[in-house]
Amino acid sequence: MISCSMAGVDLAMEYMPTERKRVVDTRRVFVLTVVVLGHWLATSIWIQPDGTVAWMTLGAYPGGWDRSVTD
Repeated sequence: MISCSMAGVDLAMEYMPTERKRVVDTRRVFVLTVVVLGHWLATSIWIQPDGTVAWMTLGAYPGGWDRSVTD
């Protein structure tokens, strides 16, 4: 189990090189979050043939969301 206490963060900061660019790390976290949310939105929002917008959740797939993986 990963623990994220302030003591753990302080310990990690001690071993991190001082020349490491923190801005790059912050941008990387931001970009990865945007990518994950973008993929989720791309697979969750569906436009029906009649023009209405529908939210597709994992439970809405016929036979369950894992059916396409196991068939």
